[in-house]
Amino acid sequence: MTTRAAGGLDGFLEWVRTSLAAAEVVNFDETGLRVEGKLRWVHSASTGKYSLIFVHDRRGTKSMDAAGVPPEFTGIAVHDAWAPYDTYQAVTHALCGAHVLRELQAVTDLADADQWCWATQAGDALRELNQLVNDALAASNTLDIDPAAVADAVDRYRSAALLGVQATRPRVSKLMGKHNALARRLLDRQGDYLRSLSTRGSRSTTTPPNARSG
Repeated sequence: MTTRAAGGLDGFLEWVRTSLAAAEVVNFDETGLRVEGKLRWVHSASTGKYSLIFVHDRRGTKSMDAAGVPPEFTGIAVHDAWAPYDTYQAVTHALCGAHVLRELQAVTDLADADQWCWATQAGDALRELNQLVNDALAASNTLDIDPAAVADAVDRYRSAALLGVQATRPRVSKLMGKHNALARRLLDRQGDYLRSLSTRGSRSTTTPPNARSG
């Protein structure tokens, strides 16, 4: 049934690839999937309107190239911190807030309940910055945000990351080393984590081939 249904998508998948490649902002992700008992990889590229799901034997750039969107894309690519995404030099990178908030929450979960945690402060600052962006867009469809509010939240974000680097500097365990890498990444890629403060995409209004009105 799935094969027959896919066979009826004449030209549609290529049209979706082309539409995604031409978009201003595309979200990319990947996850494991079992196919006939063997590990395969599902790669996704999506906007608010279009999604392409692609299954491949591999997880790296070879499979993303085969999916057909990343090699042609030149807009803003939203993704997690998985290194292969960074090999695409023609795009502007925006690191995913949802992914890093999960990482920060994992650090917070290991801290004592009554103890201040750098990861909690970093996560709260990121949520506040996201709310500032959403409120501005809802109010005026612009990024007209109070500079003082942005500066305050960014300062708390950076100070939390700096304290995180200091607290985990000994890296006496694999877990502490992982937390140290996270704190350093927040600093090193601040611009990519805060990309939404300066840029955003617009929705495509392209019509698919052979689309029916109704």
